[in-house]
Amino acid sequence: MKVTQVKFRNGENARNLVGSCVVLAIASAVGMRYDDATKWVKKNMAVANTKTIGGFEHVAGVYHMKGGECFKKLRPNAVTTRYDKHDASVSSYGNEAEQATEMAWRCKTFGVDKISPKRMKVATFAKNNPRGRHILMVRGHALACVHGQIMDNGELSTQYVNQIVEFSTSL
Repeated sequence: MKVTQVKFRNGENARNLVGSCVVLAIASAVGMRYDDATKWVKKNMAVANTKTIGGFEHVAGVYHMKGGECFKKLRPNAVTTRYDKHDASVSSYGNEAEQATEMAWRCKTFGVDKISPKRMKVATFAKNNPRGRHILMVRGHALACVHGQIMDNGELSTQYVNQIVEFSTSL
């Protein structure tokens, strides 16, 4: 697995100065410019504030998004998965119809397309998905996995590679 640090168009490292990780994850996964991804995030996600640093507009506070609903605006066929063994276990319900109803309710509550009981680290997700473009949400951070390669705006370390994936959106 390879971890790549995202850089701005002027070659500077795109460090997570004020929470621009979601913008950079979207830009990396979709293949759009940083400025276009910033505009998209401001328009489609709950943004707390923006700040201009070094000529670039950074977006902070985008973690309060509406599950995967907003990513449908990027790609209508995007699939968002929540990784939670507790929400995925609905086996206590009597029949399959009740289980399906409960699972549908839980998906709607979290704004996701499906819930998986399999919890995995970012490194495992990258290894299991050698093809495709994905936006990953871990605790307090977002990054992209493009064809098995992690695209991150932090330092080139294993800081987030060992984090547990909470949500993934496959574009």
